[in-house]
Amino acid sequence: MRVTAKSRLRQDMERLDRVLCDGEWGKLSRDFTTCTYAMGDTILSSARIADRWIFLTEGVVASEQATQGGDALIARFFEPGQFCSNLTSAWTRQLASDELIAVTDVEGVLIPDTLFRHEFLRGGVFGEYLRLKCMETLLFDKDVLCAKTSNSTEVQYRFLEQSYTQVIARTTQKDLARFMGLTPQGLNRFLRRRNQP
Repeated sequence: MRVTAKSRLRQDMERLDRVLCDGEWGKLSRDFTTCTYAMGDTILSSARIADRWIFLTEGVVASEQATQGGDALIARFFEPGQFCSNLTSAWTRQLASDELIAVTDVEGVLIPDTLFRHEFLRGGVFGEYLRLKCMETLLFDKDVLCAKTSNSTEVQYRFLEQSYTQVIARTTQKDLARFMGLTPQGLNRFLRRRNQP
């Protein structure tokens, strides 16, 4: 039997010892919807205020920011088990400078921002879960920042290997290079040197 996206969210809550009985879960999750995006789809546009949060159950999402030269740099990736949204846009109700793009086919649970915000600020068990997930995200983002600001390509790539296993397995070298601030050719040269005996 296939595990549904909503069931995976509930399992992640239980992983953090936040358990709801079936009745409580049914009442809470009635406003959640399952969402799917194809590779290349824009999930949240910089031209729109973020009004949703997505708990990823399948696939990889990138936070992209356009440069003045027209390129798109990747600030970070989101993998299954993480919430993705544009936090700045959702919280300030203003447009953001980045967009969320499906790097692979994506599936998840969509939670309206109004519900997410209410539960985060006032919710019981689910609110506790959201606060724990936000703390996980803050800690992870600190690691992302440390890796991205390192002048060592080896440190950056090792971070990808240790922290973004699905990203390396499922995305293109072009996307990895955009995350690391390299050209695809530069990343290829690095990998060839790295793999030499």
